[in-house]
Amino acid sequence: MGVHRLQTFLKTDVSNVFYRNVDIKTLAAQYRQETGKQPLMVVDGSNCVRTIYMPKDNGWVLGGDMLDFIKEMKSFVSAFRSVDVNIIFYFDGFICKDKHRTWNLRRDREIEQIGNLFRDLENKRKDLSEYSKYIQSPLIGATGQFAIKFECSCNVRLSVEECDLEIAEFARKEGCFAVLSGDSDFAILEGARYYFLVGDLDLATMTTSAFIRDDLLTALGLQSHQLFLLASLLGNDIISFEELKTFHKQFCSDKMNISCLLPKVAQYVKKWEVQGDYSDKVLQEIALDVFQDEDRFKDLKASIRSYQPQQTADEEEKTSVATNTSKVEENWRQIKELARGKHVSSSTTKFLYAVIMGDGVVMGVSQEDYRNKDIVCVAKMYRSLRQRIYGILLLEKPGGATTVEELCVESDVCPTEYQQVSIEWIPNLRSIHPGLQHLWKKDCPPKCRWRLFAETLTEKKKLHPSSLENLDFVYVVPVAVLFYLKQEWPEQLGKVDVEVILAMAATIKCLGGSVLDSITENNNYPSPRVVHLSTIFNRGMTTVFFLMSACGFALDKAMPWFYFDGKLLLDMYTRAIRGASNESLCGYKDEVYRDFRRMLDIVQPRTSWR
Repeated sequence: MGVHRLQTFLKTDVSNVFYRNVDIKTLAAQYRQETGKQPLMVVDGSNCVRTIYMPKDNGWVLGGDMLDFIKEMKSFVSAFRSVDVNIIFYFDGFICKDKHRTWNLRRDREIEQIGNLFRDLENKRKDLSEYSKYIQSPLIGATGQFAIKFECSCNVRLSVEECDLEIAEFARKEGCFAVLSGDSDFAILEGARYYFLVGDLDLATMTTSAFIRDDLLTALGLQSHQLFLLASLLGNDIISFEELKTFHKQFCSDKMNISCLLPKVAQYVKKWEVQGDYSDKVLQEIALDVFQDEDRFKDLKASIRSYQPQQTADEEEKTSVATNTSKVEENWRQIKELARGKHVSSSTTKFLYAVIMGDGVVMGVSQEDYRNKDIVCVAKMYRSLRQRIYGILLLEKPGGATTVEELCVESDVCPTEYQQVSIEWIPNLRSIHPGLQHLWKKDCPPKCRWRLFAETLTEKKKLHPSSLENLDFVYVVPVAVLFYLKQEWPEQLGKVDVEVILAMAATIKCLGGSVLDSITENNNYPSPRVVHLSTIFNRGMTTVFFLMSACGFALDKAMPWFYFDGKLLLDMYTRAIRGASNESLCGYKDEVYRDFRRMLDIVQPRTSWR
């Protein structure tokens, strides 16, 4: 979310009125002295991570170097702790349906960018760093919040509604010191004392730039609630700038001159003298004046509403619990409450809460060549597993459930509508499913979870639960992903693919971050094939995390940095196709090779021991 060119106006078109360079340590000390409170800064994780961490080489395209990411994030956290500022991270956990049009436009751009990336991979263009500026490393996008929570020991939260609004509301209620982001909405929303711009952050000097909302209100002569209409009439994720061009021309002929446009739109907003909320009648008058269509008041209303705190569905339900609620309904209410807690605390994948609440599953663009119609899209590849996971989550839903909504990018055309996907019920589900409340308790017997996990993973040939339970836990995910693929999509992986992934998983624990950093690409340029292999495996990982979350497993020891690294995958794959033995890939270390063989024997049982 963002207001069209508001940041440009604040930062460059007005000289030091709303925007100023600041020393974070000094501001924190002032805040502590004035309030007697420890400074708490909210980091807009979804917005900031890409700016905080920029990959150093082409390894990002293969999933990224997670250990390097963790190292950078630890340095970031340490820098703020050194000036005695506590941090909490917020990440998007929900896509507001009012903004699906914007979501689609961004996915269309990503599909085009991914297409260009694969053309450059085919042509062996050496510098891929430009792409890393706007295409996030896949694993960091999927598991970055877990890395920050588990490895940096930070408080991490996922939103249940619009993330920017939740951040601002949390910051307001807690009296937070600052919000760190690159999103101009935080100059509009009432929240923390300071809005720090992540793009100007210098960790060496602990300085950045700050926007002051109260100064903006004073300079424009607006009241707080009028900022929301101003943002709506400048253009945002609900009302696009393009739709407002005709309206803007009456104020400023040069559409790029925001320093001319913004003050005049502010004067227009003041003309509508409204105290508090705008009524539908007033919004209809504004819509008729702005769009020549009074029915567009609905868009204005949705836009203004997007800046205001809303009662969530869970909170509404809590305030209207009937006294005659049945046991089934009460059980489901408690399940939703548990799911919400797990979601907000970033203890599960985002999909779990979305499915429980009936919001549907949204899957964006993967690093795969959507132009190549001979390649199976990875979203389709794991659909049957998702369908069985839906069965675990919705078995106890009052009234039953038959479908789940999915919005998944599966081709070079971004879908605009949700697809109804049927739930797959494994035959003996009721006999092995003890109920979500029991599964999600710490004292649930592991055998119960492992049996449900194994039965759900594949449709026909099943893994024996004990083979997983007796495996080193960090190897469960790669084994589960590869076993699933060999059973349900056997043509997608060759012998070398399987062996390289397992050798990588077995080897990483013996390699320190410095060893991984020392792996240079030399003449090993990422091929479309190895990038696609990484994408297949990475999407498999996140789907297995979804299954683990449904079964009640903790995810902290299942994370990709224990068994995956983009540069190591490329290095091993290149060596393997040139004839390197599995023993060589395992560094000729007996313990590593034993782990490799043990995993391989589960994924592909030996037909002969000769």
